Amino acid sequence: MMDWTIKEPGILLGLQEIARYLRVSRKTAWRWIQFQVFPACKTPAGLWMSSTSLVDAWILARHRVALGLRSKE
Repeated sequence: MMDWTIKEPGILLGLQEIARYLRVSRKTAWRWIQFQVFPACKTPAGLWMSSTSLVDAWILARHRVALGLRSKE
C-alpha cells in the first residue's frame, strides 16, 4: 500500500515556476488556479504560490482518478 501523505512542505513556486514545473503554459496554469482545480494560494503581495510537494500530490491524485483508484489503496 502506498503512502500518499506529504512528508515535507517542498519548495515554494510562483506562477511561472508552477507552469515550468508542470510543463504547461503560464496561461494554462493560471486557468487551473482560477477554476480552483489546482492547489495554490494568493499571498498578501498578490502573487500566486504553491509548493512542489502540493503540485506532486495534485499530479498523483489526478493520476489515481484517471485510473479509477480509490485513495489509500
